[in-house]
Amino acid sequence: METKKTPASNNEKLLKRWSQWLEKWHSCIDVTTAESRQKLSEQMKQVNPKYTLREWFLVPAYQAAEKGDYTIIKELQEVMTKPYDEQSKETEAKYYAKKPSQFFDIAGISHVSCSS
Repeated sequence: METKKTPASNNEKLLKRWSQWLEKWHSCIDVTTAESRQKLSEQMKQVNPKYTLREWFLVPAYQAAEKGDYTIIKELQEVMTKPYDEQSKETEAKYYAKKPSQFFDIAGISHVSCSS
């Protein structure tokens, strides 16, 4: 007869797996010095883009393009072709920002992913 797993035992197993992963991760990194933290930060920036395409960037771009103004489309194309790079302060202020609060209750305006 097969025994059923209780939610508590599942939680314990999951916690154990996460703890093991975290210990392994800690053994792979050295964050004891400012230099090692800087190196880790640089490595992370090479695989995690700073700029990602978001729906709330696209809607105004589409609306302007419908009127023949492709300025925003071209700007987004420029930013998104170099998503890992540091860019101008102006670009950072526009495209490295949290979602405006007026979009929080609108479905589909958060983030465009590869599965979108």
